[in-house]
Amino acid sequence: MSSHILSTEFLDGQGLGNQLWAYAATRSLSERLGFGFKLRGFERFKGSAFLSISEHVNISIERDNCTSKLILPTYHERQYYDPELKLLSTYFDEEVLNLRSSHDLKGYFQSEQYFFGDIEKLKHYFIIDAKILEKNSIPSDICVLNLRGGEYKRFKDLILPQSYWQNAQKNMMELYGISKFLVVTDDYRYAKKIFPQYEIVSGNVGDCYAVLNSAKYVVASNSSFSYFPIKTNLNSPIVIAPQYWSRFNNSYKRWAAPANFYADWLWQGADGEIQGIEGCIGCVQDTIQFYRSEYFVSCPPSQLNQGFSWKILIPTMLRPHIKKFLSYFFPTKIG
Repeated sequence: MSSHILSTEFLDGQGLGNQLWAYAATRSLSERLGFGFKLRGFERFKGSAFLSISEHVNISIERDNCTSKLILPTYHERQYYDPELKLLSTYFDEEVLNLRSSHDLKGYFQSEQYFFGDIEKLKHYFIIDAKILEKNSIPSDICVLNLRGGEYKRFKDLILPQSYWQNAQKNMMELYGISKFLVVTDDYRYAKKIFPQYEIVSGNVGDCYAVLNSAKYVVASNSSFSYFPIKTNLNSPIVIAPQYWSRFNNSYKRWAAPANFYADWLWQGADGEIQGIEGCIGCVQDTIQFYRSEYFVSCPPSQLNQGFSWKILIPTMLRPHIKKFLSYFFPTKIG
């Protein structure tokens, strides 16, 4: 067993997709470096009801108990704040491979390059409950529309226009003959407003994950949640996703973020045109080169949180109740 470890921590308020990326990337990097792996904050894991993961790998129980009490130095993944797109952008941070001692990893770590060409190992990192998967198995002639609502509706740049979904359905029908659709979402009322004619799976994150894990055809949103159920899907699904990811149809034509480009997915633009890796890789590489050449001033993260929000005037205990009340009247705006 290695004398060094890499660790990551599940945090309060962290979404399941972000948790799975942090876990998978850190575990993969620990294998690459020949280190042990340690997961902190397991009690905060949002997938514990239907996914099995390991709290530590290549660490003895005695050393794991000792390690849990240690404060390790932190390695922060390199991030780039893009003021024109108003987001933190990331891509594969190769400097992490130069670590020679134990560290905690903090960041998004959402690039496939952290898996070093071995996507198959993800099927061993995450084991889905067989009963939940069987209950949510769907026929191969149904396409799953993975609609993201909820807090996304507070950020107009994240919400995909209805034309994206309409074009994707048209492409699924024309390219693959698929005419049946099922919606998986974190926001039932929003989905019912957008897709009143379709069956909707919502409310139970395990069911949503399992449906995506069994689907043969998927139209994805720009959310990290769908990546792992799709990538561990035994059906090798056909996936249509939004071009430029979290800044769909941005006028700068930057991939936001380059980390969230997945080579075997199909990417749909605002005009409904579909492109594969050949049509998109140039844009991804140009975006990376732009950040590398133009972004060279570092600052503390606190400098990125400036500005006034009316939310601070509302008592914390009242916010979820007010949000729920308003969502009944404005389902496409508030979730």
